[in-house]
Amino acid sequence: MSAFTNQIRLLQAAGHVGHLQLQEMASHRQKIDELENFEKIELSKVLRECGLYEHADDLCRRLTSENPPVSEAYLQYSISCLMQGRHSDALELAGRLVGLESDNFDALVLIARMQQRLGFHVQADTTIERIARLKPGAGELQWLAELNKFLIRYPAEKAYDLARSVADSDRFLDKDTLTAKIENALAEKKGFSFIRLGDGEGAFIKISDADEDLYPNLYAHSRNNRANVWFAGEIDIATSNFTRAALELVIAIEGADVVGVPPIEWLKYDYLICSVTGMPSLVNALRWIGLPNIDSGQALTKHAIHLEFFRTGHLTRILKSQSEIGVISCHAEAPTTLKRAFGFTDIEFHKIPGEKLHAHLLGPAAVEGQHFPTRYHEVMTALRRPLEGKLFLVAGGLLGKFYCDQIKRSGGVALDIGSLIDGWMGVDSRPGAGFDQDKL
Repeated sequence: MSAFTNQIRLLQAAGHVGHLQLQEMASHRQKIDELENFEKIELSKVLRECGLYEHADDLCRRLTSENPPVSEAYLQYSISCLMQGRHSDALELAGRLVGLESDNFDALVLIARMQQRLGFHVQADTTIERIARLKPGAGELQWLAELNKFLIRYPAEKAYDLARSVADSDRFLDKDTLTAKIENALAEKKGFSFIRLGDGEGAFIKISDADEDLYPNLYAHSRNNRANVWFAGEIDIATSNFTRAALELVIAIEGADVVGVPPIEWLKYDYLICSVTGMPSLVNALRWIGLPNIDSGQALTKHAIHLEFFRTGHLTRILKSQSEIGVISCHAEAPTTLKRAFGFTDIEFHKIPGEKLHAHLLGPAAVEGQHFPTRYHEVMTALRRPLEGKLFLVAGGLLGKFYCDQIKRSGGVALDIGSLIDGWMGVDSRPGAGFDQDKL
């Protein structure tokens, strides 16, 4: 890796200030012209990853205009267009690359995905057949055809209709009503569970045996993708029985009092970038919630209401009404911080390993250890006792939903607050969430 590559990666990691420096660097054409082509390609990738699409695209256009053109620039330009939702442009650019290199595997996969997203499903099948002839053992072939079938069944507008239907349901409640429900459960010392569903949970929602048979490879890809965030290859999700355990998530959903569901904005973003994992996972979360036999009386609310809940003071009011609470989190310093912020006299703390893929954000201490199966079973065992209305703040990813379910079964009140605890600890684990740590 060149010194230049190291420099731009450091700038990328530096956040907003680094991005401004990257933008300024990309504006100096003379300096850019002095770079080797592979460095220009690397710079275009970083600019794109930082959301500086105009500069990334300009750099790629210049590389494709050279004689001969830099073929890799077509691919990077196409990916940039994809990330911006310019699907037709992405398809055209990938096609130009295949015109130069007929056996360019990455370009052909991108073409198939763009054809699927644009509704050209017959053409997508033809492209997939071409990929199979070129590279019969390619892992992408295991899910590409099934993604095509899924998008025939759930194109963007049908997916958005699912989100609208759930949001318009008479089961949908606001933060004031949610606050009242939580305060009532605490006052009556009765079990209560509030959980939130995102793409990670959606990946492990089993609609039916028949549905699983239609998309086995697509769902396996999504489950491995999400599990990689949590475990980064630490466990095999099949042989460790994680998948079998996680597929019981539907039980925790059915038993919850309030379920936070993915908003249409999240769905639109994943359809914009054609997320192989995000599209089916979010759709399946909404499909499950919409099934008539799933309505066991639980209310619905926004997935991100936990952030709004805190910013508006509703959560603070609840927390300050309690002298003792339980916390399940990867942050060892959470009890000290929360006692200082909310005045708790005692915190029952269950330390769990955080998301391995986010170790660079959370820190080594937060991700240390193995969450499943050892620590998971230890925490579940500790929660199997009378909790008598005790409030628990839970931040444990998909497994956190099982903790919430057990807390309710034991008579406690469980709130799935996820990345909010990261924000309280000064960790921006969900960029764009708009968390203001000064409000703690």
